[in-house]
Amino acid sequence: MQLLIVFCLLASLTPLSAQNLGSPLGDWGTPLSTAPAQKIEKPFSVQITPEETEGQRGFSLSVQIAPEHYLYKDEFRVTAADGSILEPAQPLQSVRIKDIFTEKDKDVFKESFKAQYIFSTPAQSASVKIEYMGCSQEMCFMPEEVEQKL
Repeated sequence: MQLLIVFCLLASLTPLSAQNLGSPLGDWGTPLSTAPAQKIEKPFSVQITPEETEGQRGFSLSVQIAPEHYLYKDEFRVTAADGSILEPAQPLQSVRIKDIFTEKDKDVFKESFKAQYIFSTPAQSASVKIEYMGCSQEMCFMPEEVEQKL
């Protein structure tokens, strides 16, 4: 009996759609193909340029960081083809900030930079992988990875 009453009540309700509710998600009657696309720009980019100096193979790394953004130093890695971690010829300059997301002091890269890397063995020089993660004051971005064969 109770099931019959519930069924009758449900059958008598007027169907409501998102268009009838004044949805904050926008006009559902507009097909997606005609909706204006939002342009999302990447706040970080890396460029790897192979180099050879005095018979030693290596590469130049250029890292671009958008204003008001930063990369975490402890999340920035440069890995050779053989899996070894590479260190730049000159130490990278970072600054210490109070991270608003972890509420801890963190070393970060706040400005774009260039660095030189030299391979110590031929096995390292087949490719290089750059891994990084960064944030702005409003949000953090997913970790990224760029790999390039040399």
